[in-house]
Amino acid sequence: MRRIYLDYNATTPADPSVIDAMLPFFDERFGNPGSAHALGREAAEAIARARSQVAALVVCAFEDVYFTGCATEANNLVLFGRAAASDWRGHIVVSAVEHPSVREPARVLANRGIDVTVLPVDETGLADPDDLARAIRPDTIVVSIMHANNETGTIQPVAELAAVCRERDIPFHSDCSQSAGKIPVDLSAWGADFATFAGHKVYVPKGIGVLARRTETPLVPMLHGGGPGTRSARRHRERAVHRRDRARIRARGGIDAQRARSLASAERPAAHGARRGGRRIERSSGAAVAEHAQHFVSGSRRRRHPCKGARSSCGNRRGLP
Repeated sequence: MRRIYLDYNATTPADPSVIDAMLPFFDERFGNPGSAHALGREAAEAIARARSQVAALVVCAFEDVYFTGCATEANNLVLFGRAAASDWRGHIVVSAVEHPSVREPARVLANRGIDVTVLPVDETGLADPDDLARAIRPDTIVVSIMHANNETGTIQPVAELAAVCRERDIPFHSDCSQSAGKIPVDLSAWGADFATFAGHKVYVPKGIGVLARRTETPLVPMLHGGGPGTRSARRHRERAVHRRDRARIRARGGIDAQRARSLASAERPAAHGARRGGRRIERSSGAAVAEHAQHFVSGSRRRRHPCKGARSSCGNRRGLP
């Protein structure tokens, strides 16, 4: 009996081309990207290509892309990293319809003394930018509102919400796990400081997430001791590979002018070992996102339906569930 799978908002199967791209890195190309020998350089080049292609997909700078173990880790990193950067003081805003990977960190931070405001939504699940403007305080350290809801399919006006935060110099984060690859995601146009993504929602194996983060926004890492090259030799080798490959990626077609410019923006100068705007952490994932993201960038991936689903009963909850 043939199965019909209709739960693609929960997860997707890994695309065969993604699996094919990953397999060499389990045996003959198994090097540590922090190593200086040939195997290490191959791994570093794969990560650099993946970072370049993800940057093109979501329109951000190459150096703003970080791989994590999942979107849950990336969401936690944003909230806890911002709290740590603010000495565990201040105020955060999350919407009433966030994923548990945002709601639960907010609950934990509330128990640690951080003030949390839960922004209400209307009957369609939309957050009002005017409500957000009223909720923001002088000590607000981050605002987190998802792009597309996994239950209702509601798409938030993230550009307007981010503009409210930008006017007040407040970092804005959006969980884009349900939107990337289905509807346009343009972090440059939105002006978002943080955005998070889940590979397994878009035909990549589970265990791969992405955090896109503006370099200027302070964020304290939650993991320490990543070994040599985490932000020094490896980062600069990847940047060099990115510059070499940028023309090649553009020549493949499918990248519009705006996305091509986002790749070029990664070439802004940085002193060796510089850390602008605070510390950050990186966990590399391998070549899966590289192959997958290029499919979307080139337009060769089969199209999927936008987020949709039955209306949620979460409504106008004003307290953390």
